[in-house]
Amino acid sequence: MHLITGFVLANLFGRKKEPGRSPLLSLRHPIRTLHILPGRVRFEADVVKNDTKVEQFLMEQMPKIKGISRVQISTITGSVLVEFTDNEIQPELLYTVLIRLLGLEKELERVPQSVVLKEIRLMGDSLNRAVLERTGGIIDLWTAIPIVLGAVGIRKIMAQGALALPTGFTLLWWAYISLFRER
Repeated sequence: MHLITGFVLANLFGRKKEPGRSPLLSLRHPIRTLHILPGRVRFEADVVKNDTKVEQFLMEQMPKIKGISRVQISTITGSVLVEFTDNEIQPELLYTVLIRLLGLEKELERVPQSVVLKEIRLMGDSLNRAVLERTGGIIDLWTAIPIVLGAVGIRKIMAQGALALPTGFTLLWWAYISLFRER
């Protein structure tokens, strides 16, 4: 486990930042900036993959913008290569134009989830389904956990009295929150 933690921390803090690269162009979602050269920038967008209508739309709209000299799109990789005049338009503006044309404003506002969180949620959902199927649909994991926490909390309060108040009430609170929060 320490090896994994060390690897993650080394990757997070060991990366060299590109000098002069704006935070906007460093975003990895919903569009990634693959590389920037003077007068040339390559983006990657999943929404472009395997969608010829999006490709056609971008090929029609992007050249209309002053400063863009050429656009090349690959629907296989989701790559959008834009050649532009440096003194007329900046890569950050090209990024925002692409966001706007693809209708990804809401995606930009959404906080992306980490891969680890997604996997933990998938495991929890699988475990929930297994418990539900094992009990014949009587109870699922998301109901069983608060019930168990509530029962343990009541038992601790009854067994230990006032000394157990924080732990018992904490367990009851967790049970309440787990049962009645919106999913």
